[in-house]
Amino acid sequence: MYILQTIQRMNNIEAIEKQLNSLSLTSNAEKPKSGFGIFVYLPCIDKDHIAVLKNTLYFLYKNYNANFKHDVFIVSRDNVKDQDDIGLGIREECRHTLKFLVIPPECLELPKSIDQNVLDRTLSLAPVKEWGNIEERVMTHFWVFHFWKIAKQMGLSHVMKINFDTYIEEPIREDLYNIVKEKDYNLLFNILQVDSGVCCYGIKDFLMSHNKDNEDKRTEIKSYFSQDKISDLNCVSALKQIHKIVYKKDYPLEDLLIDQPIVCNDSFFVMNVDFWFRTDIAPLMRIIEASNNIFYFKWSLSSIISLVAMMVDKEKMTRCVFRTSNREHREVIDGVAKMPLKYSQSGCITSK
Repeated sequence: MYILQTIQRMNNIEAIEKQLNSLSLTSNAEKPKSGFGIFVYLPCIDKDHIAVLKNTLYFLYKNYNANFKHDVFIVSRDNVKDQDDIGLGIREECRHTLKFLVIPPECLELPKSIDQNVLDRTLSLAPVKEWGNIEERVMTHFWVFHFWKIAKQMGLSHVMKINFDTYIEEPIREDLYNIVKEKDYNLLFNILQVDSGVCCYGIKDFLMSHNKDNEDKRTEIKSYFSQDKISDLNCVSALKQIHKIVYKKDYPLEDLLIDQPIVCNDSFFVMNVDFWFRTDIAPLMRIIEASNNIFYFKWSLSSIISLVAMMVDKEKMTRCVFRTSNREHREVIDGVAKMPLKYSQSGCITSK
């Protein structure tokens, strides 16, 4: 059902691919000297975000990049004016590795296949608090579909993506680039999480439909999810309305059973760029893009990269355990902190 529905939305795929072929980043730097680049996304250029970014860069260099001196790219939607000020927070011997990239405006446009009326209605229903806004979906679309093309144009074979507020809190003594390259990993990640089954509604059925003739693979895909029953009546009502808007049919059951993806957290990961250009991956990604489910629902970067990588070859994924945290996990909300109780624990989303 999902493949048939998404094929109907693929009329603009060739146009999208032509657009991708013409993309380039605005940069203050030459192409990286190695095949590895570290990308730090800065979502907003204001004093608060810059202050957090400086801390992230401090920990990134202190606990990892001072030893390996890979190029670090600050990725933003607009020009960062305080580049020199940010660079002064980095030790002089490493300062030359810091570069700034601006996302091309065409990468931030809505796909032409998006029905604006459907999008507006689904956004307004917001069944869960993490439903987010259009800007978040546009950036997910960028990372999932545009970024890999840009990385390949830059001559990169592997990339590290780290959020502007993610602190690496202990030394990483091995070069992660060498690990993924020598062992031919497609994906290296740090923290495992249970993603929102509401935001990622339909992604399990999509993967199952893609493997309808492979029962072993379908059984394996089921293991990537935990199932939960939604008890919040407002959430149930909103999601059923979204289902009707997107699929033009009622949700078939009275109760709402949700499949929650168990995936890597995208605040930090290392990825093989060429993985996304494989002949068995590219067609699948075109169908995912044409489904528009990043926009109508909120399929996440975490779930898409993890589930596709697991489905294709889970043996080429690995977890590197070290202590990290991001701003959300350092905050105290209603007197409750999300931080682990002990410094020996590895992360702030899971404590394992």
